[in-house]
Amino acid sequence: MDTQVKIRGFRIELGEIEAQLNQHPRIQDSAVIAQGQEGNRQLIAFYRAKDTQAERLVHLPYKELREHLLRTLPDYMVPAAFVSLATIPLSANGKVDRRALSRKDVKITSGQEYVGPRNNTEKQLVEIWAQVLHVAPEKIGVNDSFFELGGHSLLAVRMIERMRQQGLHVRLQALFTSPTLAKLAAAVESGPSPHIFPVETVPDLDREATLDPAIVLRTEGALGEMRNVFLTGATGFLGAFLLSDLLAETDANIYCLVRDASTEAAYRRIEQRLKTFGLRDADLRHRIVPVLGDLSSPLLGLSRNNFEELAAKIDVIYHSGATVNFFYPYSLHKAANVLSTEELLRMASFGRSKSLHFISTLSVALAQEREGAAAIISERDPLPGAPNLSDGYIQSKWVAEKIVAIAGSRGFPVVTHRPGTIMGHSQTGVANLEDFVPSFIRGCMQSGCVPDIEVHDELHLMPVDFLSRSIVAISKRQEFFGRVFNITSPHGITGRELVDALMAFDPTLQRVSYEKWTSRVAGNPGNALARYVAAFPERVPEQRLVRPQFDSEETLSLLEASGLDRPKITQQLLETYFSYIAEHSRQIALGVGAD
Repeated sequence: MDTQVKIRGFRIELGEIEAQLNQHPRIQDSAVIAQGQEGNRQLIAFYRAKDTQAERLVHLPYKELREHLLRTLPDYMVPAAFVSLATIPLSANGKVDRRALSRKDVKITSGQEYVGPRNNTEKQLVEIWAQVLHVAPEKIGVNDSFFELGGHSLLAVRMIERMRQQGLHVRLQALFTSPTLAKLAAAVESGPSPHIFPVETVPDLDREATLDPAIVLRTEGALGEMRNVFLTGATGFLGAFLLSDLLAETDANIYCLVRDASTEAAYRRIEQRLKTFGLRDADLRHRIVPVLGDLSSPLLGLSRNNFEELAAKIDVIYHSGATVNFFYPYSLHKAANVLSTEELLRMASFGRSKSLHFISTLSVALAQEREGAAAIISERDPLPGAPNLSDGYIQSKWVAEKIVAIAGSRGFPVVTHRPGTIMGHSQTGVANLEDFVPSFIRGCMQSGCVPDIEVHDELHLMPVDFLSRSIVAISKRQEFFGRVFNITSPHGITGRELVDALMAFDPTLQRVSYEKWTSRVAGNPGNALARYVAAFPERVPEQRLVRPQFDSEETLSLLEASGLDRPKITQQLLETYFSYIAEHSRQIALGVGAD
């Protein structure tokens, strides 16, 4: 707990960053602290290089250290500065003296050669970046990257909003593909693009969807009972419920891939997530086996020996882990979402015979916009063509699905599960409050209003407990291998109906114009929707294209036969969600229960 901090809503283990830094071949040891006030808090890393001498410090390149960490850590865990020291200060009891480190005056710099602004747009951006990043304007050059100067997703939202106020219009996503000041200025001057990303950055997804020819089925023995299960994403929302249900519905040991500094720290992290979602069961903890690794690394970050040992004992693989970022392009989703799927198929290709259950998303089928009457997508329909929407997450899931299908054609026992929008538990309401729909609900509560818009698209909401139990039930049936399951409810609601239900729950909410609603949300950096608002259109777009509907009758009938009642999105269920979100927001406002 001494090294656990919360920055911009993310709970971060400082020891996890230190462990990854210490794996750099030129670093002897390191320490990381969080510095600054809430809202502008930043991570600072201190390190001692292996060839440091008393009279000479060794300074390693910022870019090299940043790229080293980005191979295994998400961007919000990468420090804004790296400081070389002769020694890491220790307290009397031998622990890192973080107070001594916090007293050091650290200057944030990207390490780029300074080139001053050359035109009015670049000059305006320098002033905006200086205000948002709290960096002196004369320290910001056109070659500097927003993120290497300490920027992050929420500061990016604030920065884009200030740009809009000064007449500089660009989509927020452009910052992730053009992070330097010069490139961002060029994006502004080229004018708003109808595409989220420039056309040339959209990958050839059909070319991406290839499976290593060396991955062929050569397992030993027949598929048997679940004795040892491998689960990715156990510390995520759906993954935690899958872990709980697998513990309850099977006698298997659950090997959980976790990125952490030690086995004990990983175990504590899993336990904390189960507790947060009301799933803790101390009687079953002995069956949880943390596996230290990383989803985005070759062989899942494991040694060759450990990888092969797991392949020899695992009976079933559940691939729930993923990178999900509304603004990231495909390239930043690829490692964790696509390459990890290939590595898991590699694990499934030898050792004990084992099945693989891949968790995808309904969005891979919804991403094909169509004109005219709504099409009906059957559960037996093949995966449609590559998404024509520039959403990096959906693109990565589409490619991963294609890879799984290729493995199926090579004889692998695989199943693809496509859930809709994952919502909270149907009884407790406990939800992942960082997801978009819970953020939308909470953001409306915080602003005291809802947008007056007509959104008639089906939301495909799915209670997490029904989804998790469905995946486990399907995975027990070998006759389902090779199938794709669209797990969605035929009794869904539209966006308009969700807003109406929220107003029925809280009559104090006002219905205001879309423009007024976005203005209120944007005007409050603490609003739950702050991380999304910069990507909202300036006005409500006309709905000319119709998204298809799903026929999930066969899946639901199969699940009913397994004892699962069909999920229904009722006013009562929605109010369970609204109550949980409202109570959580109240606790945060009071400064308690912020987990």
